[in-house]
Formats: sequence, structure tokens, C-alpha cells
Amino acid sequence: MTNIIERSWEAYRAIALPNAKPEELDEHRRTFFAGAGTLFYGMLFRLESGGDATVSDETFMQEIHVEIDSAGADIDRKVIDRLARELV
Repeated sequence: MTNIIERSWEAYRAIALPNAKPEELDEHRRTFFAGAGTLFYGMLFRLESGGDATVSDETFMQEIHVEIDSAGADIDRKVIDRLARELV
């Protein structure tokens, strides 16, 4: 099991919420996992079945990339960079 979402949450929590109270952490964790679930199921139901990516699949993934990058512009770049390094 990779635990990539849990590992991502732990890295994000350590960087972005170092002084959060337990009840704040609970709410942030639920929100973090809800976002991950939304993305996962959106991809699961949207991407076409089969072995090769279609033009529609590639367009969809590009749109997600653009949306995440746009939202990321509002987030401290240091947080995003550290998360990326910790997940490699």
C-alpha cells in the first residue's frame, strides 16, 4: 500500500499547519481527503476505459493540471515544492 494521500496530508500538515489545534487538524484532514476523493472519483468516472489515453483523456488531465496550478498560485510555493520533494 502506498498511502500517498496520507503521506501527502502529513507533509502538508507539517508545513502548512504546524500550530493547529487537534480539532482544526481533524477538519483540515477531512477536507484534504475529500479533495483527494473528489479528484480520484472524477478521474475514475471521466477517463475512458482501455489501455491507451484518448485525446479526451489527455485534455481532461491537462485541464486538471491547469486548475491545480492556478489554485497553487495562491498557495505558498514553498509548501508545494516541499510536498513534491517528499512524495518522490
